[in-house]
Amino acid sequence: MVKKVKSKFNYWNNIIALKLTDIVQTMWVFYIFVIMCFLPIVFTSYEDKILYISNCFQLCFLPVLAVGQCLVTKGSERRAQKTYNMVKAELQLMKDDLKADKEVVNKIEELQSILKG
Repeated sequence: MVKKVKSKFNYWNNIIALKLTDIVQTMWVFYIFVIMCFLPIVFTSYEDKILYISNCFQLCFLPVLAVGQCLVTKGSERRAQKTYNMVKAELQLMKDDLKADKEVVNKIEELQSILKG
């Protein structure tokens, strides 16, 4: 029961991390952060509140981005491994076909030598 709950919890954590990573890794979020960098210059009376909010964003998004990147990397590794296995199987098939072709060529050469001989 505990493993099932933990599994569901991890599933939803992964979904949230991936969605937030997709959102945060956009140019629009970059533009928002650039604007937030200049807000304390314009609104000097609210400088401490703006900097506090900015630090909160950084503290929240840093772990989310780290987890999201880890999940994206794991997905890429899985796809790469799957592709590798498929290519390896295809290569083995090609080797088998080449071996069969060589056997056919050898038999043809034997028959030719018998007919000439």
